[in-house]
Amino acid sequence: MSTVVFFNYLAYGHIHSTLPLVTELVRRGEQVVYYASEEFQTAIEDTGAIFRSYGQDFPSHLTNAELDTAMTVHGLLQTSQWVLDNLLQEVRAINPDYIAYEAFCPWGRYVGLVLQVPTVSIVSGLLMNTRIVVSVPSATLEAVHPLVTKYKYTARSRALAHTLSKKYCFKKPHIVEILSNKGMLNIVYTSKLFQPLANSFDHKRFKFVGPPILPRPKTASFPFEVLEKKPLIYISLGTIFNKRETFYRMCFEAFADKDWQVVMAVGQSMSQELLETAPANFIVRKFVPQLEILQRTSVFITHGGMNSVSEALYYDVPLVVVPQSAADHPWIAKRIVELSVGKMLPPQKVTARNLCRVVEEVLSNPAYAQAVAKVGESLRAAGGCRTAVDEIQAFKRMHGIT
Repeated sequence: MSTVVFFNYLAYGHIHSTLPLVTELVRRGEQVVYYASEEFQTAIEDTGAIFRSYGQDFPSHLTNAELDTAMTVHGLLQTSQWVLDNLLQEVRAINPDYIAYEAFCPWGRYVGLVLQVPTVSIVSGLLMNTRIVVSVPSATLEAVHPLVTKYKYTARSRALAHTLSKKYCFKKPHIVEILSNKGMLNIVYTSKLFQPLANSFDHKRFKFVGPPILPRPKTASFPFEVLEKKPLIYISLGTIFNKRETFYRMCFEAFADKDWQVVMAVGQSMSQELLETAPANFIVRKFVPQLEILQRTSVFITHGGMNSVSEALYYDVPLVVVPQSAADHPWIAKRIVELSVGKMLPPQKVTARNLCRVVEEVLSNPAYAQAVAKVGESLRAAGGCRTAVDEIQAFKRMHGIT
């Protein structure tokens, strides 16, 4: 039995997308030591992994959806410094055979470099290279602009990267690398069909395994018995970008008089008044069991986060994407349009009329269903967590880990 230390970024989607993989690792006999916050302790321990707390002083500001690229890079480096300064000796004492981490978690990569053990990166978004990045010029400019204009953060980030590389003896990371941390092995949660320019990535290092779909513990009750035999529209902007009351009210206006049933998840911060003023054909909840809802959904209106998009496509659900962040949503939306599995509606063009128009188009045009079936099959055939762990075990053998 080998031991893996697993690091992650503290956001619901980042943590929960790794838990099916951890479950399979434990089932195969791995000892997994998983670092996170107490908020996720029960979910992590339910996989059979050993939970370790980052600690009370762990920087937690990175879950702020309003952070721009410059602030995010600086925050990730600050967090990396904290982990190396405070947890490195603890991890060294665990004596891991390899380190695994979610790709948005640079401290996982840095700990692996310092301890000189193999590293496995879990890529829950799209892989990006220069050709892919520049394919959406407006989003590229939006992401790069803060790095230029907020020079204070960029200068601090460069200085901090230099400090870390000197103190801990690893190559100074490039600013862009900090946002997507590649490992010696990279488990990519999509299919070659959905990944743009998939053949441009080294097939020995990058393994496309599809999304990690496994039943989840029921964390949200839902009245499935009231769902009717009519088209179901599901609306969710995820767990970070969901403070959008104006958007939700546009959805009320768009779909209130339609012969559709609408399920809308609005997140923890929405007012009770919003929940109570929903039209009769809406079911509005702060949280819903998404996988179960998607299996009954006709069209999914989403922010374009990779986890949500992959889960929808896995269940052959076409999409209407309203991107909420320049982080990766525009590129995911572009791929959805390229593959004809849905439509994109830019936030500045969201009106009740436009929402209704694009949903009607996706529902009525059989070409979307045909395209979604093809992409969904590619995701299901990629193998999921079992294939991911097969690849990890082959990687371990290559490095002499038993």
